[in-house]
Amino acid sequence: MNVECETEFPVTGGIPILINESESLFTIEKFLTHQQKKYQAITTKNSATTKVKQFAKRMRGMLQPSLSLNLSYKRNFNMLNRLLSHQKNPKILIIGGAIITSGTEMLFAPERTIVESDIYIGPRTQVIIDAHHIPFEDETFDLVIFQAVLEHVLDPPQCVAEAHRVLKNDGIIFATTPFMQQVHMKAYDFTRYTQLGHRRLFRAFEQMDSGVIAGTGVALGWSIRYFLNSLTTNKYARSSLLLIASWLFFWLKYIDYITYKNKATINGASGFYFIGKKSICILDDKELIKMYRGI
Repeated sequence: MNVECETEFPVTGGIPILINESESLFTIEKFLTHQQKKYQAITTKNSATTKVKQFAKRMRGMLQPSLSLNLSYKRNFNMLNRLLSHQKNPKILIIGGAIITSGTEMLFAPERTIVESDIYIGPRTQVIIDAHHIPFEDETFDLVIFQAVLEHVLDPPQCVAEAHRVLKNDGIIFATTPFMQQVHMKAYDFTRYTQLGHRRLFRAFEQMDSGVIAGTGVALGWSIRYFLNSLTTNKYARSSLLLIASWLFFWLKYIDYITYKNKATINGASGFYFIGKKSICILDDKELIKMYRGI
């Protein structure tokens, strides 16, 4: 029960569902129904069949090279660790933390409090929230992470403003967001950002670092994959074409090691990252234009 708004929020599978239904795409019933279906699936599925499917999925993953490559995650998370090392018992909020994403495991330490939140129930989800209305008090966290999340929300500026609110003074924000990428997560995919568009999104933060997370090689690999996918609607044919694309073009991502520092990469990169410190100043748009680093 939230005393201030006199609203009860249910807990399912040990996970609190802190959703304001009047201001969200999602309903509490959706998560309760999901949990019931999950329970029914576990109790009714043949365990042997499930193991075979899991094995087949693992084998498919081994046989299908990835077209993606994150160039900066180790450097970024090493930087975040250095910044957090000056804090006593830092608190970290991960938005989109239902699964472990590139590098987040580097932050885990006994002296740190990490809240893994998401809008769906996954293996790591500790609390269900909608990032448009983060249900925590002002100045609660030392670090907020949006890794491959902001393209999937209806109003990215509002989500970033909420992160600004729940961050302590001088708190840190870290975000990775796509630029040249095709639609993923189907209907829940809304936005892309150029380098300057991404910087403006965080205009209430002092920039500490920013750059490319994946370059033009990854962008080209994804484009080829989606081109091949557009040739048919048959799911088996699409799976075959995806496997072909992965094997024929996985090497494109490695070109990014050579080109990602080139100025021209800014104009066609797959995505960008931003690390910033909470500020009381707002970046002026005239100053923003001067920050363009492309050709």
